[in-house]
Amino acid sequence: MNKVPASSGAQWILDAFAMFRAAPGPFLLVAGVYAVGILVATVLLKSAPVFGMLVLLVLTLMQPIFVGALLLGAHDLADGKKPGNDLLQRVYASGKAPRLLLVLLPQIAAGIISGVLLYVMVGTQNLAHTMQVLEAIQNNPEAQAALMKDLPIAAFGRWALISVVIGLIAAMFSFLAIPQILFGERRGFDAMGDSFRAVASNIGAMVLAVVLFVITLIGLTIVFMIVTGLISVIAGRGAADLVSSFLQILVLLPLQALMTFAAWRSVFGGQAPAARIDDAHHDQFHA
Repeated sequence: MNKVPASSGAQWILDAFAMFRAAPGPFLLVAGVYAVGILVATVLLKSAPVFGMLVLLVLTLMQPIFVGALLLGAHDLADGKKPGNDLLQRVYASGKAPRLLLVLLPQIAAGIISGVLLYVMVGTQNLAHTMQVLEAIQNNPEAQAALMKDLPIAAFGRWALISVVIGLIAAMFSFLAIPQILFGERRGFDAMGDSFRAVASNIGAMVLAVVLFVITLIGLTIVFMIVTGLISVIAGRGAADLVSSFLQILVLLPLQALMTFAAWRSVFGGQAPAARIDDAHHDQFHA
């Protein structure tokens, strides 16, 4: 495991864009399959809520498989090969799909702990009162300001802060675990341990990468808002929301996975993949 400078976080973002530009087709295909599944689940939630929730749950549990497929494509590019359209099949053929699903355990544990803390820190009576207030706001939106004064905002704030910290700790176990399983030949729990130690040792680069990814997310969100605004005028708000969700998954899922691969390659050995992808000379701010 390498200790990299904080500036590496910026390079990971640049590498992600470089890999995406080098072979957008296979990455968009994988993300498109996942995005279509999410759209189907969203539509089913209105007509068949139980079945829609089931489909959404299955897709959520399968997300590591889709991320793994995108990572396989990134690995092909790093080896100087063009990724094919069989990335999802290759994940299952590798026999590592069950291990990839273990990566969800930290997030599941974080969700359970956060839920328990909600009842402990806010209290059942306050939660019941909050539900009543929210229902009252729906019935009378003009009274929102007056009704919100009765909510335990401070308790919710403390709970939200602690939940964010717990979520970040869970993310440290998951961030580099999938590439460690696929390419480092590590078992699930060993890979999660490797990921936590790698993130803790390179916290500066990780924080910078997350900040830049959030900035990228904000920029893309503005673009999506413009597109969905136009669609809303033409086809209505419902269609615009579906298109917005589809576009977000289609673009952000590959970028997140490719950034993860760039970080893994930087921390666990090897040169940055962008050096092989783009022969044109550019500095870190070229993108």
